[in-house]
Amino acid sequence: TLISAAALMQTPTIETLVVAGFTDARSSMTRVFARVPFIQAIDDDAFTIHDLFREFVTTRTSRSLPTEAEVATRMGSALVVSGNAADGLRLLVGAGSVTGVTEALAKHAFNLLETGQRAIVNLAIAFLTEQGLSDDGVVLAIRGAFAASDGSGSNATNLFARALQRQAPAQMRSEVTRRLAMSYVNRGEDRAALDALAPAIAD
Repeated sequence: TLISAAALMQTPTIETLVVAGFTDARSSMTRVFARVPFIQAIDDDAFTIHDLFREFVTTRTSRSLPTEAEVATRMGSALVVSGNAADGLRLLVGAGSVTGVTEALAKHAFNLLETGQRAIVNLAIAFLTEQGLSDDGVVLAIRGAFAASDGSGSNATNLFARALQRQAPAQMRSEVTRRLAMSYVNRGEDRAALDALAPAIAD
């Protein structure tokens, strides 16, 4: 299970395995390094897995594990916590973790978009939409960001406002509010922008 979890990471590290709940990862991986020539330590934390061995583990060995989705969810969440939200989201989507994908997007979607990683955010939004969450606050907020980026100011305004009505999570409400206010300003609706900011100012 530990090796299968490690093989899910593009850049495997012991620390991420520990975050994923493999508390004995350091001692276990030390034994693996000594016994498996296809997995080699780089330093005290990072290690490499030979591509062919990684393919073998991910396409064959994992199928025999009854907890494959659980392991992928744990690793996806650990990658998000460790600062690799993009790879974490890919694993969470693949594992079918609605909660994991939603929480990761709430915390990191805007940053991913600002760093040019729209494709993975699109993938995650498509997954949530397939799960019947097209009117969820997180999904609406990100669709608003898409609309603004694509030059559809009116659509962006409506989506941001709807996201707040649908109780977008606390982690993204301030940013959604700011973007909503800016969308009003861009349309020359300063009064509406101030009204949108009023709850944040009160807080």
